[in-house]
Formats: sequence, C-alpha cells, structure tokens
Amino acid sequence: LKFLALVTMVIDHIGYFLYPDQLWLRAFGRTAFPIFFFLIGYSRTFPLHIELFFYASVVMISRWVFGYDLLTADILVTAIVVRCILKIMHRYNYLSEPRLEAVIVAFTLSAPMFLLLSYGPIALLFALAGHYTRLQFPVFWRYGVLVLALVLHALITYSAFEFSYLQLGVVLVIYLSLIPLLSLTPKPTFRYAGPAQKYLKYFSRNTLQWYALHIVVLHFWARALPHLANPML
Repeated sequence: LKFLALVTMVIDHIGYFLYPDQLWLRAFGRTAFPIFFFLIGYSRTFPLHIELFFYASVVMISRWVFGYDLLTADILVTAIVVRCILKIMHRYNYLSEPRLEAVIVAFTLSAPMFLLLSYGPIALLFALAGHYTRLQFPVFWRYGVLVLALVLHALITYSAFEFSYLQLGVVLVIYLSLIPLLSLTPKPTFRYAGPAQKYLKYFSRNTLQWYALHIVVLHFWARALPHLANPML
C-alpha cells in the first residue's frame, strides 16, 4: 500500500508542479493522501523520529528557496502534528476503545490545522481509521470514521478542482475502492514474491527520503522551466 501511495503521490505532484492543466494526474493522485495517513494510524506506535523533522525541514527550506507559499506547511509537518495528537490521545486513553468523544476530541484538537497545515483534521480522521483497523474495532467504527474522512476529502476535492464528470467519476471510484482496501484489511500490505520484490520493499521502506527528494527536484524543475510551472503558485 505504501508503494501504491508513493507512486500516485509522485503522479499528483508532477501534475501540480509541472502540468497543472492535466487534471487526470491530479485525479489519480487523490489515492495517495488517504493511504499515507491511514498507515500512520495503523502503526503500533506513533514515533517522532529525528528523520521526520529533518526531511520536513528540508522540504520547507526548499519551498522558501524556490519561492513557494510558506503559509501552508508541507504534509510532513501535518504528519508530525497528527502523530503528536495521537500520542496525546493514547496517553489519556482515548484510543484503546471505540468512543465517540475520542473522534470529537480529535476533530476539535486538529480543527486549527485547517489554517496552516495541508488537509487539516481530515488527516487525523484517516489516521484514526487506521488505528481502529489495527485494533479490529467494530466495523461501524472502522467504516464510519473512514467514510467520514473520505466524504470530507471528496468535498474538498470537488471544491478545489475543475474536474470533468468523467474525472469526478474516477475519483469517486478511487474513494469507494479505498473503503474495502483499507477498512477490511487486517494488515494493509500486499505480499508479492516476484523479481521486483526487493525494489518494492526498498521504496516502501524509504518513502520519507523519496518524498523529500522528489519534492525538491520538482521545486527546482518547475522553477527552471517556468513555462511548465503552475501559474497559480
């Protein structure tokens, strides 16, 4: 799943930075964000490794160097905040059993994220869905939180992009496919024993490094080739 998210994320960012008129790239890229944050919540712990802070800093410095907007922080910063909130909720026993107030507390804590962080509280909802799946909470909770996050994400997608009806249909199919793929999977990973297995493992285990690298490269590429850069940036 992590490799799938990595590939679709690169497709999405190529569309964002280099080919803003090619909305099909952005449509297929809608797959990445839900999977990444679902897997953050699915983790047994919510570590805050120094690597995460380092690569978040690298990406933010790159945004500054190449003249991109700094008011909205990179998604790695969102990941740090989400993990911090999950740690707080775990400490106060809001994650050990299905509780409506846990979802309300999570959404309240993360609401200010809408102002400065990519995706805001929707990121936390996907992480909660991942956590509920790992602990095998009742289907109502796994489906409920996941569907809520997908609906909110779909609304933001609808308002942010001028997709055609066909592109919107593809996005909806992607979202509907993610429901069984994530919520009904005891362990969200694919077992592949083919010749490319080592490459899949390599990219999956080094997602953080590849994320930072491809963002910096795209920042440079977009600025070096201004006729391809998104005029809205």
